This record gives sequence, structure tokens and C-alpha cells, in this order.
Amino acid sequence: MDTDTDTGGPESVSGTDTDGETGTGPECGDGVVEGDEECDDGNIDQHDDCLNSCMWAFCGDGKVHDGVEECDDGNARDDDGCPTTCDFARCGDGFVQLGVEECDDDNEDPNDGCDMECVRTRAVFVSSEQYQADFGGRFAADQECQALATEAGLENAGTYRAWLSDETGAPGLDFHRSQGRYALVTGIPIAESWDDLTDGSLLSPINVDENGQLVEDIVFTNTQPNGAPIDQMYSCENWTVTVGDTWVGVTFASDEDWTEPELGNPDVCGAGARVYCFEQ
Repeated sequence: MDTDTDTGGPESVSGTDTDGETGTGPECGDGVVEGDEECDDGNIDQHDDCLNSCMWAFCGDGKVHDGVEECDDGNARDDDGCPTTCDFARCGDGFVQLGVEECDDDNEDPNDGCDMECVRTRAVFVSSEQYQADFGGRFAADQECQALATEAGLENAGTYRAWLSDETGAPGLDFHRSQGRYALVTGIPIAESWDDLTDGSLLSPINVDENGQLVEDIVFTNTQPNGAPIDQMYSCENWTVTVGDTWVGVTFASDEDWTEPELGNPDVCGAGARVYCFEQ
């Protein structure tokens, strides 16, 4: 927005006449273009074509040019509310507005990783590695996801978290709830939003690992389709032991069996299984 508070009159310039005597040179605001002036409209309006400095108005001068600019904050940043186009920032202008937009690719294609609301698609994969349940806790399982994402060269690799529940937390309690899509690393959508992800069914099974390879296996979860824990007794003592029972999902399902199938559960904590990894 224009923050100009200048209420002063036109600037004047003192000079020396041709006889070498001090006198009054070109005066900005007298309505006559003289000397180094680019313009002189004889008024003190800072929002028309000619500024009080007798320079032509331009985008970036810090003054909103009426009828031409929507805003002018006088800086060269494209990530604030007024980019260098001097139009108010909006989703679809090609500039990512900090604190407001996650992405902005200047198009209306919702299938390219940035939707029409300027929310980015979050990647999901099933781990290429098999584990036993003694990860050392949910945080340690998150680190496994992040290490796999890093090795595979995925964006935002340090944000990935494992779809696991125990007494310390659960995806439905502490995951980021995105309003944008969730998709496999191959680009196939599994949900249109967090609400869609947790409504009991997926658009497609989570059956691809961080490298894009097909995986059919069981997955440690102890998590309901809505992201809530199934039961603390099935968390392998907060994912620290290989004795006892746990709850697993299956990568080939897109109904609630992806995380909480009745058949085959509970399984044993010592069984080899994978984890689902979600970008936050």
C-alpha cells in the first residue's frame, strides 16, 4: 500500500545565472519543464503522472500512480504484498507471497504440484526398507523417512514423518493438515486434501517407495484411517521393542485396509514391515 505522507509543496532548485550571479534556476512545480526536470505539471499531487520531484511516475517510486498501479511499496521484492509489477499480490501471479502462499506457478493446472489455491502437493511413499518395530520411538521413525527421502533426492526431505501412533502422538494429532493434494512420488494422487486422506478411503494405494518402485507389503501403523491411534497396547511399547503385538496396514489397499485391516491383525512387533512416510 502507498504509505506516502508527503504533504509538502514542489521542490525548487537554486542555480547561477549566465552572468555568474546567484539567482533562482528551474523551479519544480512552476509548470515549465526546465533543466534536469523530466516533467512539471505545476501541482503537488504525488499520485499523477508527474511526481513532486518533477520525475515521471514509475513502478517502484513508492507512490501509487492513480489508475495505473494498484500498489507501490518502493522496494524490489516480489515476495511481499506488492511485487514489482505494482499489482497487489494474488495467487497465480507467479510470485510466492511469504507467509501466505506455499507455491505460485502462474498457471491454472492443479496437476503440476501447485494447485489453484497456491497450495503445494505433498508427497507420500512407503519405505523401501523393512524394519522391526524397535525404531526407538516415532521420532526415530520420522528420521528413517527423512533419510530415505534425502537419499532419493526428494524436495523437503527433512519434513517427512512416519504414519505411526503411540502414547506420544498420532498423525491425526500432530501432522500438518494440508488443504492441498497428497500424491505418490510418481505423481499419482492419493487424496485431494487432509480431509479426503482421512475419510476412510484413498484415491490410490500407497504402494510406491521413495524411488518410485512398486511395493506390496505390510506396514506398521497402529493408526485408524482418520489418523487417530488404534490402541496404545499395539504400539510395541512406543516402538521400542520387538515383542508383543501391533497393528499393520497393507500397501495394496485403497480402502481402510491401507492402515487398519481386520484380516491379519494384530500382527507381531518382530515381523518385518515398512512404514508410510508423509511430507509435511
